[in-house]
Amino acid sequence: MFLYLDSSALAKRYLLEPGSGDVRALVGQADHVAASVVTLPEVMSAIRRNWGTGGLDERGAGVARAELLRDWAAVMVLPADVATLGHAASIVWEHRLRGMDAVHLASAHQLADDLGEPVTFATFDRHLWRAARATGLVAWPPGLDG
Repeated sequence: MFLYLDSSALAKRYLLEPGSGDVRALVGQADHVAASVVTLPEVMSAIRRNWGTGGLDERGAGVARAELLRDWAAVMVLPADVATLGHAASIVWEHRLRGMDAVHLASAHQLADDLGEPVTFATFDRHLWRAARATGLVAWPPGLDG
């Protein structure tokens, strides 16, 4: 399985939140894990914010940061090139998504087009999940639209 993780899904690997165990299990089942180049700073920001708001102490934040950087080396990093950003702009308009959410969706679609096979799109953002499903991606986790 080709798995695309948006920032909300990848962050759950490093922060203890509802769904964290499910994300870890899903990543373990994937043959390949992909993410947009914008995901690294977004997840790093989530870790730093979590430390700043008391969710993590300094040591825990340092461990999460180190694990993210270690794991990032194994991620298929997708560029936010001109074509992807152009596609994202049309997705924003059609699905009323925030800009970075549209970049994630456009990146996953580019990956699926390049591979010629389905891509599982993992997100915990309901609106983005619905857009992923509406545009033909396999949206994960199941039933998030409820």
